[in-house]
Amino acid sequence: MTKYISLAVLLCLCGGLIYQLGKKQCQTQILTIQQEKTQNVTIQKAKIYARPNDSRDALLELMQNNIL
Repeated sequence: MTKYISLAVLLCLCGGLIYQLGKKQCQTQILTIQQEKTQNVTIQKAKIYARPNDSRDALLELMQNNIL
């Protein structure tokens, strides 16, 4: 009986450790994705700021094309 209880406890511990490892990897992936998004936003902003002043119609066209 103690053999089965110790086996069940061991399996629960292994499951908990695997869960925690997966949770940390997921958090790391989320952070890297967020950092990539912020870098992409800053790159897009730099491209927009580098342009000469656009007219209202040109800006509206960019907004409709989901560029801005």
